[in-house]
Amino acid sequence: MNRKKKLIQIIFFSLMTCVISMFLEVNLARSQASAVAPVDFTFLGLTPDKKEFKYRIKVNSDKAIDAVYIHLKSLDAQGKSLDETDLQWANIVKSTRQTIEKKTYDLTEDVYPKGTDKLDTKLHYVVFKDGSRWNAK
Repeated sequence: MNRKKKLIQIIFFSLMTCVISMFLEVNLARSQASAVAPVDFTFLGLTPDKKEFKYRIKVNSDKAIDAVYIHLKSLDAQGKSLDETDLQWANIVKSTRQTIEKKTYDLTEDVYPKGTDKLDTKLHYVVFKDGSRWNAK
């Protein structure tokens, strides 16, 4: 009888584990699907002289943002990688850091290094004022 009782307990706990696991997976999928990125990043292109590039950041988050990091890969005319780095945007105006507000920013940066013919860009991550971080997919 004791053996039968243990078998029933094992089956019961196995079923409960499966149910809990499915519940957690469904909730995770829902939260990821409904989560809005804290910012939208749009690369608008290189200027005709290829000395600058333009981009847009639309802030969607009510949570205070400290900085937005954009991954840049500079390529020459043959497609050879010249440089790869992260650009940190922190809304600095006339050498003074400004609050990043919930609005759209149209921005221009210098292209580096010289000889860059194409720029591959993507949103990398966002750092919030409280120190937490959101990673782009």
